[in-house]
Amino acid sequence: MKTEVPSIEVAGFLSPEIENYRSNFRVKYALLLADCERASAVATTRLHAVRSVARDKATPVAIALWARCITACQSSILLAERGLGLEAQILLRSALENLFLSVALVKQPDVLDKMIAKQNKEMQKQAKAISQHKDNFDALNPENQANVQSFIESASTIDGDISAHGAAEIANLEFLYHASYRTLSLIAAHPSLATAAQSFGESPFDLRFGPSDAHLDEVFKLARECLSIGDTEMAPVLG
Repeated sequence: MKTEVPSIEVAGFLSPEIENYRSNFRVKYALLLADCERASAVATTRLHAVRSVARDKATPVAIALWARCITACQSSILLAERGLGLEAQILLRSALENLFLSVALVKQPDVLDKMIAKQNKEMQKQAKAISQHKDNFDALNPENQANVQSFIESASTIDGDISAHGAAEIANLEFLYHASYRTLSLIAAHPSLATAAQSFGESPFDLRFGPSDAHLDEVFKLARECLSIGDTEMAPVLG
């Protein structure tokens, strides 16, 4: 008995039919994809060639964040070639954040202290919110309650903070922040009228759900640019 393949109308992007779209998109965007794959191969090869890492604290973190950037770029390509351009742009925003911070750490190692301070502040903010939500806090066992209270009371000894914009400034990548990161925040990463508009065709009554080649051109170009810039900027610590 022949098993029926779930259609896109039933399984959405989980349908095996997506592979047909992938094949078609790979043909349509062959030149751009080839550029992406070359840039990805160069960055990945250099990363894998690293045999030892400097013993300072900032360099290993910079390299780890650069690896996250490469992964996000590659993931965005995998999504885009299956017609998930908007979701690919969300990943590219993450890739850019990792790029900004990794390069900023190479240029100014004391950015690590700002990252630590920011993380401590966010964790303390979360701990305070948990302690103030009585039902949830009461559900914790006494040991966990004590740990939360202890963490709240242990103020960070490091002043400072770091934002994506601040990291981009230090990395001398402000043009990417303003031209690309802000755009991806507006149209892809956060729920907004702009992101909702991506689900419609010619009018608000023309709802569309399924693979599309919308934004694929932008995704492939930005992924290529991100990988190429990062490989150049990270070369001093990768060897």
